Amino acid sequence: MFFLVFFISSIANGQILNIDKQIVDKDSNNFFAGNFNLSGSIFNRSAAESNPVNLLGFNANVDLLYRSGEHAYIFITQVNYLKINDNPFLNTGFSHFRFHYKRKQKLNFEAFAQYQYDNFRQLNPRLLAGISPRLKLINTSKTSLQLASGIMYESETWFHPVSDERVVLNLLKSTSYIIFRTQFSDSFDLNFVQYYQTGYDAREQVFRNRLNSQFNILAKISKRFSFSFAVNFQYEDKPVVPITKVIYDIRNGIAFRF
Repeated sequence: MFFLVFFISSIANGQILNIDKQIVDKDSNNFFAGNFNLSGSIFNRSAAESNPVNLLGFNANVDLLYRSGEHAYIFITQVNYLKINDNPFLNTGFSHFRFHYKRKQKLNFEAFAQYQYDNFRQLNPRLLAGISPRLKLINTSKTSLQLASGIMYESETWFHPVSDERVVLNLLKSTSYIIFRTQFSDSFDLNFVQYYQTGYDAREQVFRNRLNSQFNILAKISKRFSFSFAVNFQYEDKPVVPITKVIYDIRNGIAFRF
């Protein structure tokens, strides 16, 4: 049970994404880069021969960036899977695309789209798309501070955990975030992102608010390998179906850069 709880907490992903990796800010044209992370677990231990327990789990994510002279294209995808015996217990993932227009200007713009599923929280799928202006308050070789606020359209399909009722929610939302990133040395990076999204649900006559905080540390081990540590915290004040309002995950691992 301890192993199972630890595994779930280490791979549960947030609903709002941190798409601003440290590598995105390297100032060069016609630049392509990527990060790939993969981890897995296989567990086979039974209390009795008649009660087998076979566990298979893995999580993987791919971050890709292409930057032309004036614009940037970012793609991120992540998959988390856990199977106990013959039953998929946890199956979550997302794909996120972002277009960064006139990226070098102090005031620039971005457009984004995302597909997401999370059977552990009875969400399948979440589709969203939006646009937002983005302001660079601090932009040095070591430190950056940026703000963004825009609008997005979000469509969610939820399933009630008890009655299995299907609930579809479509909302126009505001979306805002602040990004702080600093490089303490050539081998140690830190970034913090705070997101806030809100939209008015006319059917229930309430505002639905979502708050997400992300804290990331990347410590370089060698030219291509780094140690990563991340904390993610999310709060939804009025979930569409009765689920936990607060979720968090703490994860660490090895990152490979190519």
